[in-house]
Parts: sequence; C-alpha cells; structure tokens
Amino acid sequence: MTFLLAVFFDFRGVIVDHENDRDLVPGIEDLLRDLKAKGTSLAVISSFGRDFVKTQLGQLSTLFDGGMYTIPALMQLELVMFFASCLRMRFLSMSLMQ
Repeated sequence: MTFLLAVFFDFRGVIVDHENDRDLVPGIEDLLRDLKAKGTSLAVISSFGRDFVKTQLGQLSTLFDGGMYTIPALMQLELVMFFASCLRMRFLSMSLMQ
C-alpha cells in the first residue's frame, strides 16, 4: 500500500493560475481537501510573500500544516530536497525539474 506522508505544492501554477496569480487551478481545492482528509501533511512554497499567499488561499491556508515557505524560485527544489532528506524519504518526484 502506498500513501503520502507530505506534499509540497508550488503556489504559482500548481495552486493558482500562472496567468493571474489569483484564480485556483481547477480541481486543486478538492485535491487539497482529499489529501488532508487522508492525513497527508501539506506545505506550500512560493517566491511570493507569505502574507500574499495566505490571503490568496483564504480558508485553504488552514490546510497547510506543514507550513508556508517563501524562498527565491531558484532555491525551491533545494528546500524540498532538504525536507525530504530530513524525513528520510528515498523517493522524491523530480517534476519540478522541467
């Protein structure tokens, strides 16, 4: 049986529309709520400020018990990999590397 312990989401383009940084990507709200209901820890990473991200997420911000992290875009993958190593995760999706 496979399950997710934690998921890091990139704010721009994954949670909100890349074009306007406001509208939620279709289906993301259901996905976030489903993951949370299954006990998955959620975190969001963004180059935008934490207050901006929290405001844009509204009530959904309460789902991110793993935290909200603001970091320059070029360093985001390094942060995700650091957290994965802290959790002793052996498999990590490299979908950020496109």
